[in-house]
Amino acid sequence: MNFPMFPSEDAVPSPPSTSDVVAAVGRHLQGSRLVGVELDTKFRVAAVTVELASPIGDVDPADPRVQVLLHPVGRTAASLRVDVEGRWAPRTFALEQLPDVAAAFDGEELHGPVFGREPGADWGAVRALDGRAQVADGHLHRAIFEAEVPGDRAFGFFATFDTVEIRDEAQRQLDPHGLRAV
Repeated sequence: MNFPMFPSEDAVPSPPSTSDVVAAVGRHLQGSRLVGVELDTKFRVAAVTVELASPIGDVDPADPRVQVLLHPVGRTAASLRVDVEGRWAPRTFALEQLPDVAAAFDGEELHGPVFGREPGADWGAVRALDGRAQVADGHLHRAIFEAEVPGDRAFGFFATFDTVEIRDEAQRQLDPHGLRAV
């Protein structure tokens, strides 16, 4: 089942998320597995699809995938590193390749807390993608989605954003505290 990138056109934009909402979403993402990442720079939306480790609420246990929408994004960065003789070597890729690069990590568990962190030194100076919107919004919160195939390759996607939403496969917005449709 494919997730559409955005909710319907008649959807009302959500207000900025509070720290409480971001923390609640972060708790649900602990132990989740990466499924995909998309970034639309025109609409300043990042969509990260994950498989929840502990589906609750209205999330179907038979298909525990949810889409985490971050918007508006202010800064984004991505890193792809491959193991070369025991050292991480950075690799570059184009924005259009982001979904395919993330798909190569499909099913790998996310590392560390998702919210509140910056890219680590292991990302190195070379980033596959590194961009910043020239506007004031999109910088209230930070998210980093990192996955690794041990001894082979590592991936990270970083974004600053104002609002986080979780949606199910039917694109219903889920309450961040109990994952019930709102």
